[in-house]
Order: sequence, then C-alpha cells, then structure tokens
Amino acid sequence: FVIVCGDLVNEFPAEECGRKKTDEQRRAAQIRDFKEVMGTIDEDIPLVCVCGNHDIGNRPNALTIAKYKEDFGDDYFAFWCHGVKCLVVNSQLWKDDSDSLELRKTMDSWLNDELEDFEKSVPEPKRTADDQEGATSKRGQRRILMFSHIPPFCYSADEPDGYFNLNSSLRKELLPRLAGAGVRAWFCGHYHRNAGGIYRADDGCELEVV
Repeated sequence: FVIVCGDLVNEFPAEECGRKKTDEQRRAAQIRDFKEVMGTIDEDIPLVCVCGNHDIGNRPNALTIAKYKEDFGDDYFAFWCHGVKCLVVNSQLWKDDSDSLELRKTMDSWLNDELEDFEKSVPEPKRTADDQEGATSKRGQRRILMFSHIPPFCYSADEPDGYFNLNSSLRKELLPRLAGAGVRAWFCGHYHRNAGGIYRADDGCELEVV
C-alpha cells in the first residue's frame, strides 16, 4: 500500500471554528486534484489517507471531520498487511479537542479496544524457567505499525511541547502503552523535514518514530 500521512490539501476547511480566511472553491479544486493525481496509482496498490490539520483544521469539530470523511474516508481505522496490524489515528483530536472532546473519547476507546484485541490474539509462548523470558518472547511476536499526521515527538520523547509534536503529558501516557502492546514504528507527517527517534520503555520495548 501507499500512504499519505496528512495534509492531503493545503486550504483549511471553512467549517473550523474561528477560521476567517479560507477559499472553499480553492479547497474543492485541491481535493479534485489530489484524487486525480492519486487515481494514477496502479489499482493493485491500495491508497491509505491520513487526516492532517489542513484537512480537518487545527481545531477540528464534527463538521470538519464529517466533511473529511465524505471526501476521503474514515479519520481513524485499522487494517492488516501481510500479518502486520496497522493503526491509523486522527492526531488532531489529540492536539486540540476543544470542539471535539466526545469524538476524541470515542477514538481513544476504539484504540484501546484495538490494542487489547491484538494482545489477546497473540498466542502464549511456551513457558520457560524464566517467566520474564516468556513474556519477552510474546512481545517479540507482536507487530503493529501506527500512522498519524502529528508525531508524538520529532527527535526525543522528552523534548519540549511545540507546534510539531504532541503534548508531553499525552506522550508519557501513549508511548509506553503503545510500545508494550506491540507498536514497533509510528510513521508521521506534519514536520515537513526529516526527523525521528526511538522511544525505549522501561521494560525494554522500543518504538521508532519516523
């Protein structure tokens, strides 16, 4: 598959609260252009779209997300590829849920269910004399890839909060949970330059941000 990690168009949605300068005709033309260009991809290669701040707004709401879903599909979802589970999330709900708190809660609940279901689906390893070794073996069988627009961090898990990353309080909650559940890589957009780093949990699990 080929994936676009957000900002499918440049023009912000007019439905965003407080958004004063937007050209709806320009946005519509950009959507048409995106679909026309992406339509040239071989039909045997699935196209996966991720919503970004230009697609649903810096401060998303039910209207901006509904319009995105009408144009491009779901704003978060899961799929499988060659035995690897892939999770696509709407990181704008994590960045600013001022107008979308209930939508964020629904996504958070969905994500937790997806992780729990995946953990239950991984077969128990043969027990060894060392129970911890068995637990490590089970973790090693898990493979999840995560995709979003905003990265949890650009270079380091303990970097300061900023426009281009998720808030540190959320990072501290998400990263150990995801790494422990089997997320091995988290692919992102938003930063518009090469970046990335590796998060290492206390139990030895690693998650690479790309």
